[in-house]
Amino acid sequence: MVTVMAAGSQVRLLAAADWAVLKRLRLASIEDAPQALLCRPEVERARSDEEWAFLLASKNWLAAFAADRPVGIAACVVDPPTGRRYVESMWVEPTHRRRGVAGQLLRAAGRLAGAWFDLSVGPRHQHGGPRFLPAPGILTDRGGTTDRRSP
Repeated sequence: MVTVMAAGSQVRLLAAADWAVLKRLRLASIEDAPQALLCRPEVERARSDEEWAFLLASKNWLAAFAADRPVGIAACVVDPPTGRRYVESMWVEPTHRRRGVAGQLLRAAGRLAGAWFDLSVGPRHQHGGPRFLPAPGILTDRGGTTDRRSP
């Protein structure tokens, strides 16, 4: 199991039984920042429990917990044709931003990938975006930020 711990919080890979955690975090994220996710809020809200379980099984989902309460999420995905690894759908609860949670999610993603992965932050999706990323290796253009990370 991939686990990253820091003062006050922990990140772990979600298991099949954790579909309700995924549901809680995804619904909270679309309420907070619907433009930040590649989804339609009405579709997310209408999902059945079985559809949440299927979504959980379709990707490697990492969740951050503080005091056993979920406060952040990220999906780790491999593009089959290219083998390219990337992080998507990352979101941190507003009360836990600027506390290192996003960095913990990225470190856990790096451990899970076991290799380089790509992170792309679009201009409409930056709730701190580049500010939480360490400076080395960040490539920035006016359209967004792309950073190649290794574990």
